[in-house]
Amino acid sequence: MFKLKRTSKVLIVVVVLIVSAILSSIPFYYQDMKEVKLFMENGANKMDSPYGTIEYLDLGEGKPILLSHGTMGGHDHGLLMARKLIGDVYRVIIPSRFGYLNSEMPADPSFEKQAESYAYLIEQLELEEVVVAGMSAGSLPATLFAINHPDKTERLILISSITYVPKALSEPQSLPVPEIVYETVLNNDYLFWCIYKLSPTTINSLFGASKELTSQIDQEELEFVDAVSRTFLPVSKRYAGWLNDSKNISQLNEMDLESIDVPTRVISAKDDNLAPHSWSEYLSGRIHGSRLVTFESGGHVLLGHTDEVKELCRKFID
Repeated sequence: MFKLKRTSKVLIVVVVLIVSAILSSIPFYYQDMKEVKLFMENGANKMDSPYGTIEYLDLGEGKPILLSHGTMGGHDHGLLMARKLIGDVYRVIIPSRFGYLNSEMPADPSFEKQAESYAYLIEQLELEEVVVAGMSAGSLPATLFAINHPDKTERLILISSITYVPKALSEPQSLPVPEIVYETVLNNDYLFWCIYKLSPTTINSLFGASKELTSQIDQEELEFVDAVSRTFLPVSKRYAGWLNDSKNISQLNEMDLESIDVPTRVISAKDDNLAPHSWSEYLSGRIHGSRLVTFESGGHVLLGHTDEVKELCRKFID
């Protein structure tokens, strides 16, 4: 009886501590989310289209770059990646893909229709052609855009690409954490925020920035990793897009890569566990006029090589 009473008291104390911690964290959570929302909405435009509302950024001057962001992205995440991996000396057009932020989910949210929504956006902005850059899962609609709209594609850049690969050449993804972790964490803003604050390495690992990689990079790159993690918030505004990407990736079909006849750069790291390097090798081997740029390390976001990637992209674009 004494042990039961003691156990009950301990449980009560633990519950009180947990509730107190949650209540004390709420003001900080709402303040952070307010800042996230301001960054997310800064400069965002909306356009009605046959594919529903398209939310996008259109910033800068110079040669137009259409950037197709990766999974769990959005135009805000895409802008961060564009500045870090491509530079800020161009006009960047970054639509939030279907189901991300305030871009709607059409009846057919396939990668093919996503590519068509890009073409519609480009036409409405009265641009004849653009450099198309695809990152991670965003490489799929970017590639389909180049296939179906060669007249609108000046050049093609594919970074850490997730793509169709024949089973004989397929190399399975090695997810850093079990899939159920993604399903749980990526559907709850407060839970994601708590993990981001208490264990940022856990969030970093979700997009392939392992503790081993982050221990080898400088302060500027570490700040970049932190900024990438932060742009996943609010995850609730990206979860539908993530689910759609997961479904579409599981049903990929072969693409007519040989028909692409524009200068192309495919960039990848050998230790990328989210988009294995063999996938990029397959892409580059099938696209005429393509050059594959390989890094021995760097993971999915090419840590330790972002300055090199930026220089490569600039030379290629210019």
